[in-house]
Amino acid sequence: MDLRFSLEKRIKKQFISKGGKPNRDDPFYFTLGECDWAKSWYENPGVIKIPLTDFRSDHISFTYPDSMVSFQFYDQPKLATYRKNCNGQVFLLSEISDLINVYGLPTEEKSQTHESLKFDKYIEAQVWDDEIINEYKNKA
Repeated sequence: MDLRFSLEKRIKKQFISKGGKPNRDDPFYFTLGECDWAKSWYENPGVIKIPLTDFRSDHISFTYPDSMVSFQFYDQPKLATYRKNCNGQVFLLSEISDLINVYGLPTEEKSQTHESLKFDKYIEAQVWDDEIINEYKNKA
């Protein structure tokens, strides 16, 4: 838990330095697009789909891939085999298209067939505001 909390502080600090305006101390975590692998973690997974156009750009950030994985690749020399230039960084909504153009969308198929992509299961989205979440919770 200490690692998670310290990582959230790093993500938040980077997000703010890039112009983000979080309204929470810790984010809600999502995947960019569906991820069947993440669904396998739960017996009865639920899915909430929120179009990116519904977010204020200063309330959402991204890591490639999962934030824990991305920052560990960045921090740990022994994981250099898997490291990409995008690891250890937070990206804004305005940067997501360029990120995908450079690295592609992570998929289960790619992660199973390319050793260097083994841990690239999804792009993680961090939502730093309750308003949009509450809006969709009320619709459910």
